[in-house]
Amino acid sequence: MDFLCNMVLIFILILQPSLIFADDPFSNVQLVIEDGKGSCKKEDHLSIKSEQELREALEKKLLKFLADNPGQEIAITTQLIANEVSCPPQWFKASNNYCYEYHTQEANYVNAKSTCEKKGGTLAAAGIRDSSVRRELFKRINIGKYIWIGLDDTKKEKSFIWADGGSYVESKDTNWDSGQPDDDDLNEDCVHLSAKHGDWKLNDINCDSKLTYLCEKKL
Repeated sequence: MDFLCNMVLIFILILQPSLIFADDPFSNVQLVIEDGKGSCKKEDHLSIKSEQELREALEKKLLKFLADNPGQEIAITTQLIANEVSCPPQWFKASNNYCYEYHTQEANYVNAKSTCEKKGGTLAAAGIRDSSVRRELFKRINIGKYIWIGLDDTKKEKSFIWADGGSYVESKDTNWDSGQPDDDDLNEDCVHLSAKHGDWKLNDINCDSKLTYLCEKKL
């Protein structure tokens, strides 16, 4: 493999600076390899999630190119073009790089959760915990007065877990309504957001209640 050390590689990355090797995967990545004369060009469309994956993909493609083209000049230009990932149609992209879809058709908690998961996400959690993102969502999306979010204590009473796996920690961003949670009739294990006096508070209610809901998924 010593011949690799003699190659002159030029990498052109067309990306927004904040997206270079971010945690989010790139989409529509085009890897172009050609020899120094511009001939024998090959193109591949890839999904690159990290710098390590990029290095591995480049090494694999370059080695195959050289094996398929013996005797070609070893000055190679490699071009990677990646477009910013966008949310699916009808979804809103928030500043936290999550996509959100608001469902106006009411459903119980289990069905709302299932619908979000089938779409590749969860009931909203990360965006609810962030007050700035929450304000952004409510400003851009016409959200109803009561909505399901991804928070419940269905597995263990009084141990509320967010849909993305985090334990509930009370803060100024996610605080309960007065007297809540109260587990009324020992049958309130699911949480919704309730709008009162222009503010949003958490409230536990029966999981069979039918409400609108907000789905969330990371890009």
